[in-house]
Amino acid sequence: MTIGKDRNYTIFFLMLAPAFIAGGMAMNEYVPYSSAIGWLLAVVCQIIAIVFVVRNNRMKHMD
Repeated sequence: MTIGKDRNYTIFFLMLAPAFIAGGMAMNEYVPYSSAIGWLLAVVCQIIAIVFVVRNNRMKHMD
């Protein structure tokens, strides 16, 4: 059983989301609204990961 490309993207975006949160919190003193930007980017990454999971699930059920 191999890991498909969609699963690799899902893992990538799931790991990228907390990095955006941490980066936004770390840059809070230097960039205005960086924590809000970090949280918004994390939410976008989570949504993209959900899209890849749903796409992978549909592909499995079509076979």
